[in-house]
Amino acid sequence: NAVVRGNGRITLSCVTDANPPPRKYQFYHDGVYLRTSFTGMYVIQKARHYDAGRYLCVPINSLGTGSNSSVNVYVSGEYHSELLR
Repeated sequence: NAVVRGNGRITLSCVTDANPPPRKYQFYHDGVYLRTSFTGMYVIQKARHYDAGRYLCVPINSLGTGSNSSVNVYVSGEYHSELLR
């Protein structure tokens, strides 16, 4: 589990020792597909309350999908919007 303050940065890193190595990684948030990454990283620059939840990473190599791992992310504190002047 991970806790981040509102407006804080969330960095998720998917690490595996698969052979052959993964050629891509798929990230999910509460079961909903987010994006495919070729680096195994997913970054949220400014966390909001709706970013809280369970994140899942699925590594994919030429043999198929590997064991996935997940983390629960909690976002606490205040959320300030930036005002343009």
